[in-house]
Amino acid sequence: MSDPDLLTEWRLRLCSEITSVISKSTDSRPERFRDAMLAAVDIARPLEISLLACGAARWSGGTCEAGLTAAVAAHILRAALVSHATLPGFESSFAAGAASLCEEFDDATAILAGDAMIPLAVSHLVLKGGRHGTALVDDAMEAIGAMGILAGISLEQEGRISALTGDVETRELWAGSLARFAAMSGARLAGASERQMDQISLLGLESGRAWCLISGIGTEEGAGERWQELHREALSIFDDARILAGTGEEGLLLREIIGYLKNRSPADPSDLFF
Repeated sequence: MSDPDLLTEWRLRLCSEITSVISKSTDSRPERFRDAMLAAVDIARPLEISLLACGAARWSGGTCEAGLTAAVAAHILRAALVSHATLPGFESSFAAGAASLCEEFDDATAILAGDAMIPLAVSHLVLKGGRHGTALVDDAMEAIGAMGILAGISLEQEGRISALTGDVETRELWAGSLARFAAMSGARLAGASERQMDQISLLGLESGRAWCLISGIGTEEGAGERWQELHREALSIFDDARILAGTGEEGLLLREIIGYLKNRSPADPSDLFF
């Protein structure tokens, strides 16, 4: 069973909600500042990683709508990270090929927009997350903080790892972190059981790590020789994630998201690793 229109519907819904959240938060701010935040959101592809939250909510027995708060926060966090990771002189393969905000805005605006989006995502989780707000914020900070993506980027900047060739243990600090956060948070908001939380955490993590491999292909010297190996590994991980999504109607959006990411290989050069 397949329904590509379902994925399109939720892409549009998520984009609309993100625009609304950012616009409301910048009502009394300079228009250029709002525009920089919205531009970062547009750069922070693919949207489908964040949409795992809506798919996970439905898979857990709730509605896709139940996961929208987590999807919005996850994508705003992606936008915050890309605002910083694409700054001039920030030679990170985590955002290799992605457009930089500095192509349209000055460095200071790009930095401030990125800084502003992290508390905005946290505020959104607290205000819209109800009784789960604190847990959602904890999960978000774990995904991007000292044991997540920022740690991975820091290690890369020190020359200790690269997005593809770093050892597996180090790479797992950051690979799939935001995808796992999105999936877990969507399920949590839908009232998932502990067993469901364990399953959806694995699905998100696997999908994110497979995406890391797909989006990293061809960005490093010598990667052409490894393309087939990396491609096979990524496709196998996506297949495992699809099996976890099940075959029922409740897993339809998840399967559409996983299928989209799998078939988007090799990834657009402007896609982000994380």
